[in-house]
Amino acid sequence: LLAACMASSEIRIVFSGPTGSGKTTLVRACLGELDPHARVVVIEDTAELDLFDAIAHPNVESWEARLGNNEGEGAVTQGEQVKHALRYRPDWLVCGEVRDSDAAVPMLKAMTHGQSSLTTVHSASAIGALDKLALYLGTGDDRLPPEVAHNQLHQAIDFVVHLDRGTDGRRTVVEVLEVAGFDGRRCTTNTIMTRDADGTIATM
Repeated sequence: LLAACMASSEIRIVFSGPTGSGKTTLVRACLGELDPHARVVVIEDTAELDLFDAIAHPNVESWEARLGNNEGEGAVTQGEQVKHALRYRPDWLVCGEVRDSDAAVPMLKAMTHGQSSLTTVHSASAIGALDKLALYLGTGDDRLPPEVAHNQLHQAIDFVVHLDRGTDGRRTVVEVLEVAGFDGRRCTTNTIMTRDADGTIATM
């Protein structure tokens, strides 16, 4: 499924999970499926993806957020970089973990307009990831009401892929949701795949 998504001309995926569940690792694996000539802009709070390769992925821009100096000047946020990245007309826009409204609002606006994108969010479940992103939209400059935020999410996201780390230390995909529509109050979803505690996979 993910390989097919990466071959698509327009797809938007959110990877969710707790700390250490493998979100960044899976994003890197997905990006490895791209055509070598795909133009990719990667924006991270702390650089981890390290996608650029002179042969395999030469058309990559990797940007990192920057803290302000002691006087509070010179800061460059993920949100500012997302806005700037769209001027580069990327085939794929990748935003490392979204932690607040500054990054979430411009990223989701870009995704709403059809920009092929990957991003990650810290969450205990796939549904929880959607609720957290809605919260970010509600606390941003636009302060969207919950139902308006969920309406935007359903236009911005195609799939939520949730990962977790088992008691044996293995990091696995435990749930895949398709963001299917909007019921007037919140976005609706279809469960594509789940994994039981014993590792059994169920596809819908």
